[in-house]
Amino acid sequence: MYTKVTWDKLQQGDFFFIEFEEYGSLIYQKISEKHGYNTVLLNTGELCQIYASPDKLYNKVTVSFNIHGD
Repeated sequence: MYTKVTWDKLQQGDFFFIEFEEYGSLIYQKISEKHGYNTVLLNTGELCQIYASPDKLYNKVTVSFNIHGD
């Protein structure tokens, strides 16, 4: 389940995804803008810069992680 929100409604630490025809869905986390980067691409761990227009909608999601030990 996801919610469509504008960039200004995404808070630092929020997760969202963008669907690309050629790549499929890529999951990002919004971070504090430093050194020209404002997101982390979780699929690869790369720092990225999203250039957001005021009317573009992003798919905000809740992400959970499970760590299993031996």
